[in-house]
Amino acid sequence: MDFFEIVYSYSFIMQLITLDLSLLIIFYPFQKSLRSIAVAGAHLAALFLLSTLLTWGFYSLSLIWRSFMGLNFLLAWLLLIGAYTCISRKNFVGRLMMAITLYVIFIAIGDFGRDFTRIVLGSYSSILTVILYLFIIGCSFILRLFSLQKYDNIPVLSGFLMGLSDVCLSALIYTKTLMNRGFAGSNEHEDIYYIVSCFIIFVVAVLSYLLTYSNCEKNKRTTELLIASKLLKADKQTLMVSRQAIAEMHAIRHDIKNQFNVMRIMLSEKRYDDLATYFDSMTDSFLRESGSVFIDCGNPLINSIVNMEVLKANSYGIRLVTKIKVPQELPFEDSDLCRLIVNLLDNAMEAVARAQGKENLVDCKILKQRDYLYIGVQNEVRDDVDKKKLLKFESEKEDSAKHGFGHRIVKRIAQKYNGYANFTVKENWFIAEIMLDCSILQEKN
Repeated sequence: MDFFEIVYSYSFIMQLITLDLSLLIIFYPFQKSLRSIAVAGAHLAALFLLSTLLTWGFYSLSLIWRSFMGLNFLLAWLLLIGAYTCISRKNFVGRLMMAITLYVIFIAIGDFGRDFTRIVLGSYSSILTVILYLFIIGCSFILRLFSLQKYDNIPVLSGFLMGLSDVCLSALIYTKTLMNRGFAGSNEHEDIYYIVSCFIIFVVAVLSYLLTYSNCEKNKRTTELLIASKLLKADKQTLMVSRQAIAEMHAIRHDIKNQFNVMRIMLSEKRYDDLATYFDSMTDSFLRESGSVFIDCGNPLINSIVNMEVLKANSYGIRLVTKIKVPQELPFEDSDLCRLIVNLLDNAMEAVARAQGKENLVDCKILKQRDYLYIGVQNEVRDDVDKKKLLKFESEKEDSAKHGFGHRIVKRIAQKYNGYANFTVKENWFIAEIMLDCSILQEKN
């Protein structure tokens, strides 16, 4: 019971509550409802219990292994932050960066306050301690405000540098902790230097995080501009296809008019057998050339989208095979569903055109499976294509910087509707599979 008699003081409890509350502020998805508040309270209680057990356990362990003394609480806090960070795997890289920054801030400010009161003030100051803990909570609000969880394309270099700097700076704190525990000597000048170092550590950690956030925000705006450009190009292409469809309808109308004239002549000449034969051949020809092209699945929006893509595929000499079974209404925004299907099919047709394989074929399946809408598109790829590069969506076009954003649109829409996007390459076929949660409408209602 030495832990609860010696360590578990009012100040230590405040420290645990500060860390637990900071984790909750940064990561918990607060909503304006009593249920959300109640669940947040349960999370806070569970975090406090877990932090108490971890610090108690690591403290007991340090009594057995003396070399562990001084690092026990730092490791307990690290384990607590890591455990709560891993609760959700969604945008894990962003969550990990936020967790690293919180950990460094918590240690740097905590050590700064402890040594500042010991060296400068000469005695413990409860007021200063409360101010520092409130400051840490304020930093957690800043991390939540500038959250990295909403970005799925965090620059690898920015994340690596921020993580490396935080690890190096944390090592400095660990070294000082060992020095204070008697593993090496320390004097007053070193303590003052350490206070300044803690402040610098805090500034560097916060600035590194904010710079990473700024970089992500800049990349997001650039991506949105490129996506807007891509959609504008798609609109122009759609207009061209629509004009082509109108021209084809005029041609069909002219052809039918001529065929009716022939049938009228046969009818006037009472050539009924020839008329029946001609009528059957005309029907088969019409169904083969026109009827099989247009899709009618019962959903007006998907009919329009897929039929537009069918006309586009025909203009490229590509055969678009579809299997569609969906309800008349779907709980998704028309613009999202349109962008999703158009991007998948356009990318597939572009890949087929580049592959120049034996089968100029794109296979598309759109099916309702329980509470999810399944969209699967597969297309042939070249034999010599780099499959790893293909799955990283590195565009093969000359202006590759302006392309390769279609998969980002797809992933964002899938995440918006509690679904997922999966891309694989099997043999010489690229397969894109999307699942969208149809029950999201019931949740909103």
